[in-house]
Parts: sequence; structure tokens; C-alpha cells
Amino acid sequence: DAFFWGAIAVGRLTLGAVSERIGAARMVQGSIVGAVIGGVLYALGSYPVAVVGLLLVGLAMSIHFPL
Repeated sequence: DAFFWGAIAVGRLTLGAVSERIGAARMVQGSIVGAVIGGVLYALGSYPVAVVGLLLVGLAMSIHFPL
């Protein structure tokens, strides 16, 4: 749970600049793909892999949810 919220915080601080460089449409597409991959890793992976999946989902979802 803390990994998810930590990844959202990191994403909020960093992904705005990335979005300006690559464009909003590509950023949304990439974050959707990242969230799906992270969700699969979280659901099917063992402990270390599941944590990486949770981090990826949090990072990917950080651009979709307002503060």
C-alpha cells in the first residue's frame, strides 16, 4: 500500500515534465499500458515481482487522478 502511494507521489513530481516532452496523448497511452502490465505483475507475481507491479501501477496512475 505504501509502495503504491509512494509511486503516485513520485509520478506527480516527475511525470509532468515528461508529459510536456512527449505529449499528453502518448503519455496517457503509455500510462494505460504501464498500468495493465503492472496489474498483471501484481496479480500473478510472487513477492518481489508483485511489489514492482504495484510500483508500476502507482506510477502509471499518477497522471490520471487529481490531487
